[in-house]
Amino acid sequence: MTSRLTVVVSQGANRNALSADQEETLVAELMMTQGLDATMIGPLEHIAADDTDHLCLSSFNHSFVVVSALETEELRRHWQRLDLAGEVVAVDRRDPAARSGAKRIYHVPLDRGGEVADLMKQILQIQQDRSVKTIAIGLGSLAPSSTVHRPAPTEEASAAAPRVASQSTRQDSQTHSEGTVSQAVKGAQPNHTQPPAKPAASQLYRPEAELEQDEGDWDHLDQLVDDLDALDL
Repeated sequence: MTSRLTVVVSQGANRNALSADQEETLVAELMMTQGLDATMIGPLEHIAADDTDHLCLSSFNHSFVVVSALETEELRRHWQRLDLAGEVVAVDRRDPAARSGAKRIYHVPLDRGGEVADLMKQILQIQQDRSVKTIAIGLGSLAPSSTVHRPAPTEEASAAAPRVASQSTRQDSQTHSEGTVSQAVKGAQPNHTQPPAKPAASQLYRPEAELEQDEGDWDHLDQLVDDLDALDL
């Protein structure tokens, strides 16, 4: 992904029609290029502390580009005079005074009468260099290892183990209960293939006392019939 880059174009102190056209053309090209934000300020040598251009420069908290007709050393002196943050470096970024990791102000010299295309080429190169990020990858030992490292069980896995064991125990108990009930039901079902059992001898035998009681009942009924006949109803 292309990073955004702020480009500040500083007008020249001895500005003429040719330089004004060059600066305005450069600003127009910057505004039409994706990923570039253009800003134009007055001459750096005329900027005072706490004026509008000074506040504009101090509002940038990141590295950016300054296009100016001044030499890099002159730009650095005015930067210090205005007490602005950041380190002014030449566009080739090989300035020995530059410190790595610090906020940088990349100075692109504005050559009077030069081509705007050459300036844009330098600015786009800075943008491309800032978009590349170096990532260090530690490969470690390349030799294969025969040891298999198993991940330590997490708290969720440890908590789930008793629940799984409990569910398995309940399933085994349920299966055993179902088998027992099934066997009991099978034992309770009648076997229709077997003939019905004959009554025992004790069931066929009636005691003599019961027979005598039955005979007495019959005698009583005969007496009732005789009495009814005597009434001659």
